[in-house]
Amino acid sequence: MSIIICVVEKNKTFYIASDKRAIKNGIINDDYKKIYELKKRLYFAMTGIAEIGLVVLDKIKNKVNYPIKDFINMVEREIPINATKLTITIAGLDENNRYFIWQKNNLGEITNADIGSDKIAYSISGNDEIGLFRSYFEKCVISGKPIQYCIANTINYASSIDNSISSKYELIQFCK
Repeated sequence: MSIIICVVEKNKTFYIASDKRAIKNGIINDDYKKIYELKKRLYFAMTGIAEIGLVVLDKIKNKVNYPIKDFINMVEREIPINATKLTITIAGLDENNRYFIWQKNNLGEITNADIGSDKIAYSISGNDEIGLFRSYFEKCVISGKPIQYCIANTINYASSIDNSISSKYELIQFCK
């Protein structure tokens, strides 16, 4: 499994990060790409079975010019019903230059983050320890630490309790 953290800070700054570990046939690779730019400031990220995620990515990557609502509906239809080890995140800016975070996790649950001008909206995907990761991230944010710091420390924490997660990570950040 892996961890993806997506944050919109006070409707001003967007962050998306993932660890970089993949394990296939017992071989560990700590330089695996889990975040893909679909177009400028629109991202696809995945955790879980990468082969299934890459099939979904291949089917949707040429349809990114649809309105975001329609695009997300297409993405959702492309996720196999039996993809119990896959979480997909689509996030960035929509066609009206508004931030959004959408996620469908490995349990079939859908998250649409509530993004407001005074809020920190976020979505974290990962494995069975997601509650611990979320709690750790929230405590860091509440403490007043910068978002980049909280993301890095949460990924590092996750890697310390789950050997399928690497402390090595990728972070993308932008402002409108």
